[in-house]
Amino acid sequence: MSQPIPALARDTVRMTTLPGGQGDTVRDTEAPEDVKVLFAKIGAGKRVDRTVLVEQLERMLGLVRATNTAFDDVVLLVRRRTPLEIAPGHRAPDAYAVHTLPDGSALVHTTWTMQDKDDFFRVLDLNHRDWIEDHDDVRGIAVLRGSQLEVARAATSYEDALYVLGADVTFVPSRR
Repeated sequence: MSQPIPALARDTVRMTTLPGGQGDTVRDTEAPEDVKVLFAKIGAGKRVDRTVLVEQLERMLGLVRATNTAFDDVVLLVRRRTPLEIAPGHRAPDAYAVHTLPDGSALVHTTWTMQDKDDFFRVLDLNHRDWIEDHDDVRGIAVLRGSQLEVARAATSYEDALYVLGADVTFVPSRR
């Protein structure tokens, strides 16, 4: 007995029950060259007709982007008048490191992930008020992803970092 299974591109997949009740998958590929041609067009930036394959690739890439973002570390960009330091070789609770920009602003690389950002801000309010006590941006605390840390470290000031990071920065209102 054979039944079709939805597949991508022109692959036809059938589940076949062999004598004795053992299942087997039979894959008939009409033309794998079609898939190579499609990828070549996409890679060259040419317009391609929307197919099930393209829709699935877009969906998968969206999931990868969302997953990467969710598991990226939280980094705070804090405008400070006094230095915030963690002794070399010592990790502060909830932070891997603090990087100081030339204007004294701090990039606090936390141990928290973006998916746990709300929990982190509760811990910040309870245990680390000193990290943000000097912060005076009315928009709130600037938050960026750990994957953006090197870009932010290249900035010369708080405002420069915000400019370079652009829309990748979000602000969380300070609860001081």
